[in-house]
Amino acid sequence: PTDPTDPGTPTDPTDPGTPTDPTDPGTPNPPGSVTIGTTLTAQLTVTPSIATGKHGWYTTAVTLAAKGTAPARTTSSLQVKVGTGPWTTYTGPRRVTTNGKVVLQARVVSGKNASPVDKTTVKIDTKRPGKLKTKVTTKKGKRVLKLTAKDTTSKVATTQYRLRGKHGWTHRWKTYKKRGVKLTKDTTRVKFRALDAAGNRSKAKTVRLTRHR
Repeated sequence: PTDPTDPGTPTDPTDPGTPTDPTDPGTPNPPGSVTIGTTLTAQLTVTPSIATGKHGWYTTAVTLAAKGTAPARTTSSLQVKVGTGPWTTYTGPRRVTTNGKVVLQARVVSGKNASPVDKTTVKIDTKRPGKLKTKVTTKKGKRVLKLTAKDTTSKVATTQYRLRGKHGWTHRWKTYKKRGVKLTKDTTRVKFRALDAAGNRSKAKTVRLTRHR
């Protein structure tokens, strides 16, 4: 028998319960990701907060975190979207490794209502330039060295080189220019490397050059 005067376990009227995604009712949000507020709001953060490379590029993966608010006594879900992917229930910080410009978004959904979307764009380039190639042409009886490299994300910003001649390697790296490098008859090798706009540097490549006859 139960005591009819016992009201049972009291509940907190401000407790919205476990927030879920209406499109995926079996996936809960992490504790604290959606808190009680007066309206539906969403906020995302990116770590590191400052780009690790040059010109606003990240040369490492970033971590996306999100949080939101919803009115009391509502069933709500915090969702995130990475790039062109689908909206998914937020289940904790997410590592973003996609190279290129990636749009990150967050929102809180409650039934047919949704908060304004909070979004930001990050630029990620974790790869070094590659496909370093040399080409020697002859112009007015003199050899001219052409250097090329490729970078599919932030693009090649600078190519640097050193030459080896009669007295050994030049001491400093020089910046390559599109018109090419005029070679002396004693130049036998070139060592070169490329840097992309994000700040990634390729491995140096050494090429033996055919002597001028």
